[in-house]
Amino acid sequence: MEMPTKIRGQAVDQQLSLYEEQAEQWKSPHLRAMDCLDLEAVLSFGLHLYHVIQHTADAWATAARAAQAPYDEETMGMFHKWYTNWLKPCHSILGEIDSLVREGFKIDRAEDFRAACLDVRATLSVPWERFRNARIAGPIKSTQEVRDGLRSRLGIGG
Repeated sequence: MEMPTKIRGQAVDQQLSLYEEQAEQWKSPHLRAMDCLDLEAVLSFGLHLYHVIQHTADAWATAARAAQAPYDEETMGMFHKWYTNWLKPCHSILGEIDSLVREGFKIDRAEDFRAACLDVRATLSVPWERFRNARIAGPIKSTQEVRDGLRSRLGIGG
């Protein structure tokens, strides 16, 4: 009876190898799907912060236009710092979005995040001196007005 056990043992060994292989094949897509969900959570959080910064900057600009808030370098510096810090992780996040999309995943809010990155880059590309000089030359524009003007000049829809 040694022969059937030996044959059965080989069959079981082969099946165990196949089982392990299938488990590993399942694991990778599952982990990438979890990466996708984690990334979507990061995007939601990042977009929330982006909107908080945007809303705060627009509210300040509106108040400054109405002379209800002082126009000062400290406040402008704060917004610059916030936008700069928000932009720091964008390159790696955008890379992960691209990687997951190439693998066939659909990333919720990816396009919103890409647009926010463009907005922040555009906002930071305007020298802060222009905001101060614009104030001296005339009324203060909201950051939304500045973003819209940049989009229009670059031919980007918003």
